[in-house]
Amino acid sequence: MRLLGTGPGASRISTVLSNETPDEGVCLRRSSETLGLSKQAQETIGDSAAKLVTAMRTSKPPIGSVEGLLQQFPLTTRAGRALMQLAESYLRTPDSHHRGLLIAEYLGICHQDNETSGALARWLKPVFKQLSLVEHHNASGHASWLERHSDPLIQRAVASAIESTGEQFLLAQDLQQAQSKAEKQHWLCSFDILGEGARTRQDADTYFSNYLEAAKALQAPHGLSIKLSALSPRFEEHQREAELPMLIDKVVELAQVCLRKGVPLTLDAEENARLLMTLEVLEGVANQIGDLPPGLGLAVQAYNRRSLAIIEALIGWAAEHHPGLQIRLVKGAYWDHEIAFAQRHGYSAFPVFTNKAGTDLNYLACARMLLNARPTVYPMFATHNAHTVAAILHMARETTMKEEDPGFEFQRLHGMGESLWRALKTSHSELPACRVYAPIGQYDTALAYLIRRLLENGANSSFVNAVNNPNVTIDTLVESPARVCENTLFLPNPDIRTPETLFEGRKNSPGLNLNERETQAWLEHRLLHFKPEQFEVEPTRPDQAKLMQGMEQCKKAQQSWAATPVKDRVALLQRWAELIIKNKEDLIALLVTEAGKTWADAVAEWREGIDFIHHYCAEGLRALQTSTRLPGPAGEDNQLVWHPRGICLCISPWNFPMAIFLGQIVACLVGGNGVLAKAAPQTQKLTALLLKLAQKAGLPDPLIQNLGPEAASADAAVKTLPVDAVFFTGSTATARQIALNLATKPGPIIPFVAETGGVNCMIVDSTALLEQVCDAIVQSAFGSAGQRCSALRVVYVQEDISERLKTMVTGAMALLRVGKPVSKDIDIGPLIDESAWRRMQTACRHFGLEEETLQADQTFEFKPRLIEIAFPGELQTEWFGPLLQWVSYGRDQFETVCSTIEQSGWGLTFGLHSRLPSRAQRVANLPVGNVYINRSMTGAVVGSQPFGGQGFSGTGPKAGGHHILFSAMVERCVTHNTAAVGGVVELMTGAKPRG
Repeated sequence: MRLLGTGPGASRISTVLSNETPDEGVCLRRSSETLGLSKQAQETIGDSAAKLVTAMRTSKPPIGSVEGLLQQFPLTTRAGRALMQLAESYLRTPDSHHRGLLIAEYLGICHQDNETSGALARWLKPVFKQLSLVEHHNASGHASWLERHSDPLIQRAVASAIESTGEQFLLAQDLQQAQSKAEKQHWLCSFDILGEGARTRQDADTYFSNYLEAAKALQAPHGLSIKLSALSPRFEEHQREAELPMLIDKVVELAQVCLRKGVPLTLDAEENARLLMTLEVLEGVANQIGDLPPGLGLAVQAYNRRSLAIIEALIGWAAEHHPGLQIRLVKGAYWDHEIAFAQRHGYSAFPVFTNKAGTDLNYLACARMLLNARPTVYPMFATHNAHTVAAILHMARETTMKEEDPGFEFQRLHGMGESLWRALKTSHSELPACRVYAPIGQYDTALAYLIRRLLENGANSSFVNAVNNPNVTIDTLVESPARVCENTLFLPNPDIRTPETLFEGRKNSPGLNLNERETQAWLEHRLLHFKPEQFEVEPTRPDQAKLMQGMEQCKKAQQSWAATPVKDRVALLQRWAELIIKNKEDLIALLVTEAGKTWADAVAEWREGIDFIHHYCAEGLRALQTSTRLPGPAGEDNQLVWHPRGICLCISPWNFPMAIFLGQIVACLVGGNGVLAKAAPQTQKLTALLLKLAQKAGLPDPLIQNLGPEAASADAAVKTLPVDAVFFTGSTATARQIALNLATKPGPIIPFVAETGGVNCMIVDSTALLEQVCDAIVQSAFGSAGQRCSALRVVYVQEDISERLKTMVTGAMALLRVGKPVSKDIDIGPLIDESAWRRMQTACRHFGLEEETLQADQTFEFKPRLIEIAFPGELQTEWFGPLLQWVSYGRDQFETVCSTIEQSGWGLTFGLHSRLPSRAQRVANLPVGNVYINRSMTGAVVGSQPFGGQGFSGTGPKAGGHHILFSAMVERCVTHNTAAVGGVVELMTGAKPRG
């Protein structure tokens, strides 16, 4: 089977996706040229659009429509967001206790909001009337039914109201019902059997069966839309070799059933990271279905900067290989995700346009190209925007094939665009068909999808939201996007920080996009030809005399370094960061081969090390260049000055041999200190290369003394070395011993900063979204083979959802690939060494689990394990590997679980998955250094999530924060009596007194 990029008909598409993300301004200029509308044409389109908007505004939104809901509960209000959050979580919450809490918290917000309290009453009135409920108010003005939130009748009423709201998005709960509704309304539909992403093979098989049943039951001219992420739980670039053939086979089977009956089959668009694989599935399917009638198609998102080039390539490919290819053009459904994802990963550019006008302009350019390419392709324009529709109709009149067959159709989402379509029917005698994109599914499982659609179409910039907003003029609504972009010189949105400028005062570290094939090929080639032996470190025997000589050299270098201006110190450290960026090939390769990191983990740690340098340098420039003037009486000058402590001992671990190593050292160097570096013996090649780059950057050679792999243990080094401060990351037991040694050591009191581990916990209540929780658990517990101090060790799951969630998590665990991380498809690398492997074997025996078999090549692989234990779990021992304790708790035991965690003494990381705001407020007060809500518990970002714990888990201050820099320094206050020689000058001269 020929895949995209490997054969003559597809090279253009692969080239489009392989090049660097194009500049936004360049893309928009090309879009403007492709659209090619004259000023007169733009005015004509604007006039047509204005008539449509006027008609829409003079008619009320259809009863039960999304437009009506957005009018009653604007998402710009607290109450509107509260109702959205209630709808997202209420029906899937299985127990009445937590349903009652959701009612009390979210509808309480709606009721208290003056803008929406009346709308809330109208929203609930039909079901209250049906259930013979009467709304009363108590003396304080609260609705009496809110106080009865645990009453089954009240809960039933709220459920009915939410289901009624759900009908605005879901056409029906099953296909038979959906087809019946479509027939009554005389609608042409593309049905979407909701599958929001499989987490297990069983999920994928279920979704495929549902799609296949639908394909067999559907009759033309209705169509079927499918999501590839529902058919594969590993629809990811790094699993392409295993998943792509499987996906193609499944879609071929669906296509054969659909196309033989004339039922169109469309591949829905998903995240940008999956775009190339989606195109490969399309071509693989087209190659295998042969001469079946046309009807195969896919969705293209116009917010993607490459979409115009992709459509151009698809048209060329369709002409040669698959005439009649259907292309659904949409604005895009994951814009906020794409922006945040690019920022988080430090990509060189956003894959999407940052201005709505840019997306609208590009959409019209893509539409122009598609209209010109008929009948080679069959365009399907999905839009709810009056200006977009008016422009398409104008362009279609210039290029229509036949009056009776326009060769394209419009599409709208069920529940949206009805006012626009009614206005179009009134003003146009002849219109292309409008197909309704009709989601089908159960309310309790489909609500996450529904809320996402509500957010997309209810955003401030959305036409659906703005068309009924009296504060938005018609001229604004129908303004030509081409003119808007021209007036702003095609510049990106200045209010959205680029990935590079994400942080105030410093650069973000550059990222590597491992979803891009060129990056994958580059790294694969580097690892294949990498020779770690070139970085071999000569073993050295401990020599006390030599060590003391190095200490003396370090002290001399430190004195000179302390006298160097902060800006000059920072310049050299930034040069070190530049060399680390430049030497990414060797550093990432060593992180993979020596530290056992997967590709993604290696890139993340390389970036984190760079971020530590940028962050601490920025902090030094902000805080250390001048003294701080303190208040005082007239005639007195008080200055607070920071000075370096001297020589700092930095003891870093093997699990983050680059990031923590660099973070500790740079925090000390910025303040003018010298460093004795005791890095982990398991990763000495990496240490040696980093120090070599430091020398190359111009840092004085003796300033950082590497104690080497043969040095004494950390606690012994503390006993013998004359240092002025100690920075340590490692086990709690070692930290205790270091603290004891420092306490009994003669001489000055030596400050000690320790970051240790933790028996880190997560609580999941029944309001949580299980798919979101599953992803967070798998990443937090098993990422990096569980060898992170922040890793999840014990998860407390409410008993009402425990079995269902555990089935999902164990199914996801079964898909994780364990092995040597030189291969891109590996999810979990080996444990660091035999000692770590044997400790995990001890854990298996402790919990009665099957022990691991040692691999013949001594790679110390260890498969992830989950053990279910009785409440309250075991919180005494930190098992440093991919082992997760699963504890079920009763629905009324949330506070007991919190108390158990508080009393454990561990305080590093904690996770909560809940939709209840009161729960988020409660856990924010846990004695834990890093609390994460509705996300994973690992991957703290320098400057965004300063990292470090308390209690058994460390001393603070946090790494990557604002205060650790000062742990390596001393404060001195200088007070000068400026009146000593006679009088307070500023008082005698009438000047404003200082202080």
